[in-house]
Amino acid sequence: MDLPPITSPPPSPILPKLYLSHTLSAWNSRAFEFATVLFLTALFPGTLFYASLLALIRALSTTLLAARIGAYLDATDRLAAVRASIVTQRLSVALSCAALFGLHAATARHGPVFWLCFPAAVLAACTEKLAAIANTIAVERDWVVVIAESTDTPLGALNAVLRRIDLSCKLASPVVVSFVVELASTPVAILATLGMNLLSVAVEYFAIERVYHAVPALATKPRPNRTSPEISLDNRLTSPEPPLPTPSPWRTYLTHPLLPPSLSLSLLYLTVLTPGALFTTYLLSTGFSPLSTSVFRTVAALSELSATLALPFLSSRIGPLRAGFWAITYQTSTLALGLGAFLTHPAGGGAASLAAAIAASRLGLWGVDLAVQELVQTAVDESARGAFASAEAALQNGAECLAYAGTLVWSTPDEFWIPAMVSGVAVGAAAGGYAAYVRRARGHLVHVGCLEGCGGRKGGYVGIEEMEVELEEGEVGR
Repeated sequence: MDLPPITSPPPSPILPKLYLSHTLSAWNSRAFEFATVLFLTALFPGTLFYASLLALIRALSTTLLAARIGAYLDATDRLAAVRASIVTQRLSVALSCAALFGLHAATARHGPVFWLCFPAAVLAACTEKLAAIANTIAVERDWVVVIAESTDTPLGALNAVLRRIDLSCKLASPVVVSFVVELASTPVAILATLGMNLLSVAVEYFAIERVYHAVPALATKPRPNRTSPEISLDNRLTSPEPPLPTPSPWRTYLTHPLLPPSLSLSLLYLTVLTPGALFTTYLLSTGFSPLSTSVFRTVAALSELSATLALPFLSSRIGPLRAGFWAITYQTSTLALGLGAFLTHPAGGGAASLAAAIAASRLGLWGVDLAVQELVQTAVDESARGAFASAEAALQNGAECLAYAGTLVWSTPDEFWIPAMVSGVAVGAAAGGYAAYVRRARGHLVHVGCLEGCGGRKGGYVGIEEMEVELEEGEVGR
């Protein structure tokens, strides 16, 4: 009798090490992102110009340069790429904090010290953002796929844990930074941010190294195809035809079958209907108290965290494609209700209704984000994951830049309804694009009884490979 092959369990508990490294990376990145705005506001009281300028330059640099990161990640050893991103992040934060501390120590906020320190702080902040994106793409879009396969961990569940860590850091790190500023001072908070980054770099560096060595599959990585398949290895040097260049990240992205859902996700970033600085500033300017806006942001954060629990369950029942459709439909519906109330009664109750709708809609946003992430992880070729994800990140940052530009054009509270309407149209267009893709892939949008089973498939789940075959043959949903 043939015995089944013996498979050994993972050589070490690698997931806690992965979570530790990701927590340190997310915490430091989120804390620094918030701290720079806080520090510049304290250094230049009475104006948001310098903080806004820094945020805009960071977003523009990411939009223009993020796609290049993908080509680097796809062509570089996994461990070397992540190590480089960690060290670059920490050194960039150290340089930026040193420059901001120099600005604070200077007696004058303008002059030679300003022109030396402020550009240095901005350049370092832009570099930190790009390195953070490289780390996120490498770990969340590539490493986790290999780790999930090697440890028999459900990919959706692993994605949800990492996203939960990131959102928790997004919620908690600004509170800690603000607490240090209130208890001590801005210079102490700058030094605390610097020290926190320098102390964590070794732990993060070696934790991710342990993960790499515990999963042998991470050491095997296909290289991007740089040569024509018709040219053999023996005659490649003598052939008159030059090697084909590596496809650009944008070409990889724009020609991939998963372009429609990814574009829909990117379009969701063209909005002011978020619990971020723009809508919070609007609430404060229309009479809402700081306490009420804090409650609003906290409820929104809890809604985001709930998506990391709801989406894996839903995806396991009906698959990530339709789970994403349900999520984006929920997001669009809640925002439509809130926006309708806001346009009818812009002041008072309308603004409160819109705030409630925004907080509730965050469950849908991060639900569709997780769904599209899983689709990309499993459908994009291993050698092109970095290129695809970096082009997607560039588009998302470009959409954010357009949202900021809208509030610069319509900058008064009385004009906020215009960028709010544009945001609603963008979210609606994103939902329509995603629905059209689901309709083409499945042959229908709503399948009654999908939770009991569809066509003999457990829970109606269609795997990525099966979905691709059905897309090619035109048999999906028939």
